Amino acid sequence: MKIAVCVKAVPDAAAGRRLDPTTKRLDRTVELAISDFDTYAVEEALRLK
Repeated sequence: MKIAVCVKAVPDAAAGRRLDPTTKRLDRTVELAISDFDTYAVEEALRLK
């Protein structure tokens, strides 16, 4: 059986959020991590296999 799981890198929630002082936009230079929901999906796919 072949199983595919799509994952997305999102800003790390533990790193916090900051605004760029010059542009007043969200600072996108924070570290990325796999979302919790995607982690659960990968775990379930491994269990099924």
